[in-house]
Order: sequence, then C-alpha cells, then structure tokens
Amino acid sequence: MVRLRIIRFLFLCLGLCGCACQDALFFSLPLVGIIQGSTEVEAYNLTYQGVIDGLKEAGYHDGLSIRLKGITVANQPERAVLAAQELVQAGARLLICLGTIPALAALQTTKDLDISTVYSIVGAPAATGLQRLELAKDVHFTGVSMEVPALEQLQMLRLAVPKIKRLGILYCPQTPQAVATAREMKEAAQLLGLKVFSQTVSGEQLKDLPAGLAPLLAQRIDVLITPTDPILDLPQNLQIICREAAKAGIPVQVVAGDLVPFGALLAYHCDFYDIGRQAGRQAGRILAGVPPGLVPPEKPRLKKLTLNLKTAKTLNLKLNRSLLSLANNLLQ
Repeated sequence: MVRLRIIRFLFLCLGLCGCACQDALFFSLPLVGIIQGSTEVEAYNLTYQGVIDGLKEAGYHDGLSIRLKGITVANQPERAVLAAQELVQAGARLLICLGTIPALAALQTTKDLDISTVYSIVGAPAATGLQRLELAKDVHFTGVSMEVPALEQLQMLRLAVPKIKRLGILYCPQTPQAVATAREMKEAAQLLGLKVFSQTVSGEQLKDLPAGLAPLLAQRIDVLITPTDPILDLPQNLQIICREAAKAGIPVQVVAGDLVPFGALLAYHCDFYDIGRQAGRQAGRILAGVPPGLVPPEKPRLKKLTLNLKTAKTLNLKLNRSLLSLANNLLQ
C-alpha cells in the first residue's frame, strides 16, 4: 500500500515537472502580436486567417515555433497605440498589423525599438505614412497593401455604368486611408473626364447618416463610391448608404467583395485572404532572420470582381455579358 502511494506520488511529480517544462518551452517561443483593426468587417477576418496560413506555409505554427497574441482595436487610434504598447511590454518580436490605424500605431510605438512590423489590408500606404523603397536597409517595416488602383476600379465601373458622367465620393475624414484613397479616386476620375462631387461625413454626422448623405445625392450623381473607409464600411453604416442611394436610383461601388451584399452594385477588389497569406509569408522571412528592409513591400497578386445582380435589377441596370464574364462572384 505504501509502495503504491509512493509510485502515485512519483507520477504526480513527473506530471507536474512535465507541465512546468512545457510552460517554460511555450514561453521561450518568440512572441508575434497581431493587431486587428476590426472584426465587424469580414475583410479583416479573411486577412487574419490568411496571415495565420501564410505563417504556417513559412514554417511558423502557433504553440510550436511561435506564440501568437491577437488584439482587436475597433479602428480606434488610441486603442491601437495601447495594443502596440501592451505587445511590446510582453516582449513581442514582431507586430503584424491589419489595417492602416494599427500599422501607424505600431510604427509610432516601435520607432526607437528593434521590433519589426508587417502590415496588411492597408488602402494607401504611400499616402498614409507607410511609404518605403523596395529595398531600404534602415527601415523596420514592410507589408502588403489592399490597393487596387483607382483608375482600374473606375474602368471596371464604366463597364457596369457606361454613361457615367457625374461621380460622387463619400468618406469619413477621421481615417487617413479614407482621405488618401478619396483623393486618388478624385484624381483618377478627372483623368477620365468625370465630374466629381466629394463629400465628407464626420463621426458626429453618423448619428443621422441619411441627412449627411442627402446633399451629395442631390447633386444628380450617376454613381456613388465609398473608398477605403473602415468607418463607412461598417455594416450598419454601409446599409444606410446603399439604401438611401437606391432610393435615388444611384448605384454604389465599394472596395471589398464582402461589402457588396449590403446593397452595393459592385466591387473590384483584392483577395483579402490572399493578401493575408502574402503578409504571413513576409513575417516568416523576418522571423527567419531577414531584415525587414530587405523584404520588399507587395501589392495584391489577385484582383476580383463582385457584382450584385439583385441590386442591378432593383436599379433597372442591364449588365452586359462582357462584364458578367469577368465576375468572380455574382450575388443574386
């Protein structure tokens, strides 16, 4: 009986030692922080999953070769800075940032530290403080933009609405990527000879979005575009925009396929899962010892067209076959 108790005690001690060793091994793995702009917009979730799979393709698995810690910040700059500070204090070796606001917060927090940053789902890196040379030894960040050139988006829009002459652009000035991509869209539209009417909607105006949108719709615009805007692209806001535009017989173009079901006519966009994979593989190279300055920034490899046939029918728009043949996703 005594011998049995001794054996049980020894097994218990071995088990406790094993757990302690496992914990020590886990916490010795390099910490990788992921700061995610939002979970309400599906594009962020797709990009997140792409990052995880990209890291795995590079040989980095959570709990085996790295430790992952994710924080969501609702695209609020203050929360993004706090998240970056928390991850730095926890000993993060690398920060992966999904969204412009998290990326800028990470760079601000780590500017004097030897911590690398990889960004993804960024709308206009060159115009929002994330510009860098292809190879630049002195920088400690790189990433993958979500940007499909504004001119390409408008050329696709022209296939859907050939008679477009007056373009409306709506954006929230509180987000740097919205300001930058709205400006790029305006410049591209002017190159195509379109007359542009742009309007901002502040955070305070979101309380009565139909009233804030009314002056732009009153300009007799042919199409309304929301550029890369994490505020207006929230489902509760985008649904109102599309509903009010539909009442006026105006189609809406958005920047992501997952936003089209809220009532938009189309989006010509990147593959968000794939830009996440691209960023994950970039992060893998940095974890393997390649300086971030020697990991070139990338653009989306894949571009997709999503069309909403239900919206087209509601607006009495007849989409031609050549456009339909280009579509990757047709919503009915």
